[in-house]
Amino acid sequence: MYAKKIIPAALALALVLAAGALSACSPTAGDSATSGATGQSTASAQSGTTAQSGATAKIGVIKKRPELLKDFEIKVPAQRVLELTVQADADKWTASIADPKVVEFIPGSADAAPTFKPLIEEGSTAVVLKDPAGNEIPFTLTVTPGAR
Repeated sequence: MYAKKIIPAALALALVLAAGALSACSPTAGDSATSGATGQSTASAQSGTTAQSGATAKIGVIKKRPELLKDFEIKVPAQRVLELTVQADADKWTASIADPKVVEFIPGSADAAPTFKPLIEEGSTAVVLKDPAGNEIPFTLTVTPGAR
């Protein structure tokens, strides 16, 4: 008797939670990356979450697959970092940054993914990322103010 009431309620709760999770992943009008070559837009690097921990907010890490960065402008808020999601050999990825005052490349390791860390509040620089096989992935990294 109770099972007939609990199962529909559990399904309804699961649907509400799934809808909330999907809406949190939806891009907003300001969430776009523009290709320098074609002018096309795609979802920007501005994904991630903000979690509250007491009085201090932890800013989510922006995670992107490196092959999706090629020839695009990637926007990263100054209070966040861009982490590359690589399958293997995280320590063998390298980056050449045109203006090292804008962003720092932190090489990966066995325990950490390669990461770009903004060094200023606002600015832009050309980046050439190189995978372990030597393939180059050029893109523009633009640091925007704040956390969003």
